[in-house]
Amino acid sequence: MIMSIEIIQQGGVFVKRAVRAVCILMLLVMAIHVTAIPAFASETQELPKSSASNILKIFLEENVNESGPKLSESAEPEEETEEKEEKETKQESQETSGGSTADQHVSLPPNNLPLFFQNDYPNTMYGSGTVESSGCSITALAMVATFMTDHEYLPDELAKYFGGKAINNIERLEYASEALKLPFSRAENWHFARQALREGKVVIALMNEKSIFTESQHFIVITGINEDGRYLVNDPYAPNYENWELQYGFEHGFIESDIWRGYSGAWIYDKSAMPEEPFIYHVD
Repeated sequence: MIMSIEIIQQGGVFVKRAVRAVCILMLLVMAIHVTAIPAFASETQELPKSSASNILKIFLEENVNESGPKLSESAEPEEETEEKEEKETKQESQETSGGSTADQHVSLPPNNLPLFFQNDYPNTMYGSGTVESSGCSITALAMVATFMTDHEYLPDELAKYFGGKAINNIERLEYASEALKLPFSRAENWHFARQALREGKVVIALMNEKSIFTESQHFIVITGINEDGRYLVNDPYAPNYENWELQYGFEHGFIESDIWRGYSGAWIYDKSAMPEEPFIYHVD
């Protein structure tokens, strides 16, 4: 008998609960039996109903409550628990990001830059080619210069001013920016360009053959960041807008990896640093 009890005790949680259930049933049977004792039984043989009920109550309190905590002691209402978890998750997210969740996506009023296409100027000389074949940089600068000065500079106009200057498109871009008195800085690292865009500045970026915009080298204008944290792009090369792989990005903004993949450097332009009466370049 002792060995049987030891085997049952070693049977795990399920066997233990089964034993408890059997004991409860036995107590219930005993309680029913006590209530059925004939009235002529002696007082020494009679067990009051209250005693049987007390035995059952004590057994349940001592055994059933062992298997799990009381709700009043440790369990929380489901709604309060979910609300607490949500607050903890939100707090962890803020601590990880170093600020509030609203800082994750910087949404600024869109910079209203014009969109010019180099393809509209097939016969205008620029460098060793034409604006159509080689003028993405000067076309990008025409967009930025128009935005910065509130004076319309067209790509063919700037090409005539600066197309014969310097020895490559990067030097021509910087020479023209200085001649137009546009406050700018270089950003060899993408993180500097990204921070500038978050501050409301505009960027002319040079993309290489690893980018989604070109198979060689190409200048684009990043005009800002939208409410979804996507980067808004003005591309001087018109055929790119017919590329189905790029159409969604032009309409809704590009994700960050679309920009830094193939990034070769950039030039940051700050309109807030412009004088109240911007310098307007012209040739007599």
